[in-house]
Amino acid sequence: MSANGDPANTAERADVADRIRRAVETLPAGQRDVVELTFYHGFAYPDIAQILRIPVNTVKTRMFYARKKLQTLLEAAGVADES
Repeated sequence: MSANGDPANTAERADVADRIRRAVETLPAGQRDVVELTFYHGFAYPDIAQILRIPVNTVKTRMFYARKKLQTLLEAAGVADES
């Protein structure tokens, strides 16, 4: 059986996804919107700027601070950065 089909691996991935989702939910609304539109819906920054009616640089700034905060939150939640 492959590692992807391993029930323990599947459960671990689901747990990590849940921790990430909970961390995203704690972000301020503007940052959360940018993260969700980027990672959950696949929109590019110019599209997000148009959807939210904000400048592209504001999208970039919000993403910068969201990633910074998420890194701290996820480290505290035990989700290691694998990059």
